[in-house]
Amino acid sequence: MEPVLTCTGLAKAYGKHLALEPLDWEVHRGGVVAILGRNGSCKSTLIRLVMGLEAPTAGGSTLLGCPSTELTPEIRERVGYLIEGHPTHTHLRVRQLAASEADLHPRFEASILDRVLDHFRIEPEQKAGSLSRGQRGGLMLGLALAAQPELLVMDDPTLGLDPVAKRALREALLFTTRDPGRTVVIATHDLADVERLADRVAVFDRGSLRAWCSTEVLGERVLRVRVSAVDGSFTDEAFGHVPGLLTGRIDPGGSEAELMIVTPSEAGLDEEQEDALDRLGRVEAVVQPGFEAAAMAYLEEGPVSEGFLAGVAS
Repeated sequence: MEPVLTCTGLAKAYGKHLALEPLDWEVHRGGVVAILGRNGSCKSTLIRLVMGLEAPTAGGSTLLGCPSTELTPEIRERVGYLIEGHPTHTHLRVRQLAASEADLHPRFEASILDRVLDHFRIEPEQKAGSLSRGQRGGLMLGLALAAQPELLVMDDPTLGLDPVAKRALREALLFTTRDPGRTVVIATHDLADVERLADRVAVFDRGSLRAWCSTEVLGERVLRVRVSAVDGSFTDEAFGHVPGLLTGRIDPGGSEAELMIVTPSEAGLDEEQEDALDRLGRVEAVVQPGFEAAAMAYLEEGPVSEGFLAGVAS
């Protein structure tokens, strides 16, 4: 199956700062893919590059088989795009915005928009400028969905929304997953968005891809390991030799520590990891902490592990 999005050696530098390290990545059709990372981790840069809004420093990308730097009107009709803040023409009424989008998209289905507007309690005669930030996000999502895109790309759509608006937008987003032929790519730093909506997750940090797998695999393959020092206490340098180490925290007193470790397979810790832990101290407990804690381990400052999860998903 042809991927809907590809990156081949894609990189972006701003002056001497390399914002996105050379990236080889493919997203295949169907489901929801989350691009997860802290602020400044290159999420928005990546989105702008694949959408053809910025030129790469090196390499390239494609959307629906077309180079991002040469996207045709026909390709753009098949791609929906929502950006942070949901900017729109605030002087126009909702019905006027809908009519404009219908003229641009031959497959525009007004009934889809009507359902989303009803969900957000938006009236067609309201001006876009009178809508709350959450309602404006709902309007822009409804307009994008009504165009029936094959690929929907969203850059932090819930950023800045209050909890009620976030919940409403997530519920509306669930509507997008009913079409098995549609692919949704959502860049976010909100773990709740990822866990509730995504099938696959790409974790970026410091401009590089750290993990690419299903949300289930991420939750299963990262382990929380409690260790105690057999003699003396731990130092910050004690954990550097542990393969797959993501983070290490020493308890007050220094005699116990908690490590987050990514395993090379579903079988759990391998022999090399077990040997390293034996040299470190006594293993007290090994548990699967779940998706949110696993994702946080990748996003927190700590040792930069090569990891074992890049390239797992297809």
